[in-house]
Amino acid sequence: MADTKISALAAVASVAGANEFAVNEAGTSKKATADQIKTFIGGGTVTAVKQTADHANATTTATSITSLETTVGVGTWVYKYLLIVDSSVTTAGPQFSVQHAGTPDLMLTSGLGKVTSAGGNTLSTSVDQVEIPGLAVHVGSDATGGSIPFLGVNTAGQKTLVIIEGVVVVSVSGLLKLFHKSDEANTTTVYAGSSLILTKIA
Repeated sequence: MADTKISALAAVASVAGANEFAVNEAGTSKKATADQIKTFIGGGTVTAVKQTADHANATTTATSITSLETTVGVGTWVYKYLLIVDSSVTTAGPQFSVQHAGTPDLMLTSGLGKVTSAGGNTLSTSVDQVEIPGLAVHVGSDATGGSIPFLGVNTAGQKTLVIIEGVVVVSVSGLLKLFHKSDEANTTTVYAGSSLILTKIA
């Protein structure tokens, strides 16, 4: 069968890892997949996930932001959540934890956000807090990536940015989940448009 010009082929909706491309290997025509080409180019495998719906929580019981859940397989990964958040009152802040449902050999998480010291709640023993004018830095080091509590916000109802990032070394594949709750019984919200950037480095 005669070849069809590339310009005459139907376009794919999006490129998938299993899509094949023609290559010439030492004078012999062969094929390569998009995944193979990505590996050859180098760098980590990068996945971007976008939150599709607001996640509001007015309780101290953490629930997963399901649209940010993604499978993380065996290997070493770094993750970075860019979260658009607010609180209904200045003294209530959002609390976060990152968990991997497989078997992580190591999981460390830290968080950075604009907060106020007005909350007054005691921090978890797995968390260190450093107050810098208008900022708080939290570092978690327990088996699930650490609890990342923010004690309050500067202005109720004003959206601000919280960054949660960390590293996980995985032995058994499983879902990576971000859990969110309020440190008081007041509503804190993580808004649609928040995102996760996940990179496999080994």
